Amino acid sequence: MNLDNEDTEMKKTKPTTLPLPLIVKIAIAITAVNTWVIFEEVVVDRHGLWRYMPFYRVGLFCSWDASVLTIILLVLLMNVAPLRNAVLRMFRKARNPLLKTKTNG
Repeated sequence: MNLDNEDTEMKKTKPTTLPLPLIVKIAIAITAVNTWVIFEEVVVDRHGLWRYMPFYRVGLFCSWDASVLTIILLVLLMNVAPLRNAVLRMFRKARNPLLKTKTNG
């Protein structure tokens, strides 16, 4: 059994799952925000960890909340950007017939 041959075969195959729709990505981001809020209320506030977190405000929007929201939005935008680039490339190819043909030269 040759493991190297199997690894190269696995690298050649394309993934069979389709990319997630935008609404699903937004739902995942909302779930991540809800997870942060629940973690904040259940763990940080109830156990008094807020005393060890600089700039944390109990029950108020603070810099910790802003940083978590920023990270979640950046991850969402990084996942949406390749989709937008692919759509733009397809649109440009459809408008410019010279890009459709490949020349060997």
